[in-house]
Amino acid sequence: VLYSFKFKFGIILAHFRVKEKRMPKMKSVRGAAKRFKVGKNKIKRGSAFRSHILTKMSPKRKRDLRQSQYVDSTNVSAVKKMLCI
Repeated sequence: VLYSFKFKFGIILAHFRVKEKRMPKMKSVRGAAKRFKVGKNKIKRGSAFRSHILTKMSPKRKRDLRQSQYVDSTNVSAVKKMLCI
């Protein structure tokens, strides 16, 4: 909202904006937003144990870890809170 005050002779003395009262924005946890993808009814996540010391792991195990997983039902509410869903 823009307010302006005028003096008797038409000279503007003050000209300022007043912010309207609004609810604060919901902000998601940025680390969670990068790690989880939301589908129609499930939340996808990446697999753990893929960062280092992969030489002793079998190729089949590494291949299986490439696939994305779904968030467990016990953790869905916490992830939804972080993502502001």
